[in-house]
Amino acid sequence: PTADLFEDESSMETAEGLIKKAKAGDINEAENELFDLVETRTMDNLLIGLAFYSYLNEMDNDFLVANNFSREEVREGLKSLVAVYGLGDMAEIFFYD
Repeated sequence: PTADLFEDESSMETAEGLIKKAKAGDINEAENELFDLVETRTMDNLLIGLAFYSYLNEMDNDFLVANNFSREEVREGLKSLVAVYGLGDMAEIFFYD
């Protein structure tokens, strides 16, 4: 994620930490941490979530499956994230087939 997206350095570090966990294969744990964060509904936490799902969306299917995740879970997770913020169907703009 780019640092200028976030209001403070700790948000950037949080996003990087979640992505680092995902890279290590702890995708489900990282996603759980993300949803704990977004309970506060701050703009930075939304941006952290968008960066996280953008990263997951770029991962290949083999990596996702090997780490007990799926492309559909990426879509559903992003839909859930934007729904928390009342953004409805905005998730669809992030996916392309």
